[in-house]
Amino acid sequence: MARGMVIKPPPKPRHPFLSWLQRSLITGIVVATPLTVTIFILQWFAVTVDKIVKPAVPEGIRDAVFVVPGIGVLIAIAALIAIGAVTANLFGRTLVKFGDSIVDRVPIVRTIYGSLKQVVQTVANQDQPSFKQVALMQFPRPGIWAMVFITNDPHGDFARKLPPDYVTVLLSTPPNPASGMMLFVPRSELVILDISVDQAAKMALSFGILQPEDGPGDLLPGNAGAGGNAAPASAGGQ
Repeated sequence: MARGMVIKPPPKPRHPFLSWLQRSLITGIVVATPLTVTIFILQWFAVTVDKIVKPAVPEGIRDAVFVVPGIGVLIAIAALIAIGAVTANLFGRTLVKFGDSIVDRVPIVRTIYGSLKQVVQTVANQDQPSFKQVALMQFPRPGIWAMVFITNDPHGDFARKLPPDYVTVLLSTPPNPASGMMLFVPRSELVILDISVDQAAKMALSFGILQPEDGPGDLLPGNAGAGGNAAPASAGGQ
């Protein structure tokens, strides 16, 4: 043994009560944090909607109506149902078309309004989901895999100018899975994953911490062939 070497004594075992206390604290944080954050977000949403809706309520009954936070949310939902019921008939559709024709004459407003309206109508269309499938693609270089959402097939001039069998994908940027880059990629370079869009969205929201369990939804490229496609052999040599 080298002269002057100091041998540290082994650490003393932690008292069982302290270990139990630490485990209980961590478990309490894990359980309480999501619940607390959810309540905070719901409270913030209710207060925000109340501030927006409150001026529209007659002043004489305003204080009597808004006795409980969140009444504005119920009023907003009732108003949206009424608007939907009115616009469902011929008279309502005529009013909407008349309003659209007026907005269409304002240069900047028509661009913003038209884009938002088209996006909302696409998202709200229950017959055609916004994201169809989840896939892997090599990005930004071969050997590095990124998760993408398949949104649609190219249409119109895109379909005419692009080579055959291309698809539109969204390369999302966590923690918001709905933001990112829209890309047109060959279908053959995608590895379809056997996971749902909700599972992929949760994975993006958690920065990859929450992942589907192993099995049919395994994210490893070598096992992704269960989704119907094999990993493109040519992608690594590009």
